[in-house]
Amino acid sequence: MATTKLLSDDACRVCGKEDDEEFLMLCDGCDRPFHTACHQGCTCCMTKPRNNFARKPAVPEGDWFCKFCAGRLPSLGEGKSPISSIFGWGDNEDGQLALQDTATKVIWKPTKIHELDGIGVLDIACCETCTFVLCNDANLYSVGTGLCGQLGHQDVVHEKLLHFRLLESMTEEKRSKGEGRLSQIHAGANFGMVVTTAGHVYTWGNGEFGQLGHQENKNKKVPKKISALRELEVPVELGMLAVVILASGCGR
Repeated sequence: MATTKLLSDDACRVCGKEDDEEFLMLCDGCDRPFHTACHQGCTCCMTKPRNNFARKPAVPEGDWFCKFCAGRLPSLGEGKSPISSIFGWGDNEDGQLALQDTATKVIWKPTKIHELDGIGVLDIACCETCTFVLCNDANLYSVGTGLCGQLGHQDVVHEKLLHFRLLESMTEEKRSKGEGRLSQIHAGANFGMVVTTAGHVYTWGNGEFGQLGHQENKNKKVPKKISALRELEVPVELGMLAVVILASGCGR
């Protein structure tokens, strides 16, 4: 008979561990602790977590929204948009943290990234050497190094991009009408994928193993639409060198 291990009141409800207490926060909705790195999916965390744990540094001021709550942001006044704060840490050798300090190869603690201050962030995805940020205004930005074209810019391949840059080809003005807004961003080892609200899928970057879905093993410097996936509900999962898409509709 299998036994279920009961979690202590101080254990992260996602990973079950009690270590790294300085990175625990308490959700105002469900009243449970989560590590900041693990907390993704609690649908009640619509307000700032309480500082019940001795956090160093303290939880930044402002409202907190988990990734899955992003589509249910409260209505704001006319002309106002949700504001997000972005923090990054880890490998910075290729400038993928947008800290303009590639001399520091590793960032050991969460550090605020000021590049996109004042912009509401909907989603973030990370390749090995670059980072993508999808904003609430449906604009997509990239930063880092893209030797295979994974930055999504025709004119930036071998050099480092140390500042977030808008992917011009993915703005609503440049895409076909009826595709909807950009709603999801995903990343593999060195390629990217974006999905629209109408179910259109674009990929770019390293296509050596056919992972871009364009029936060829070629790299793409800018996002290209996958013609076989149009107007479908497409839950997506990316691995290092592969893509899995579960499509519904059209008999698929």
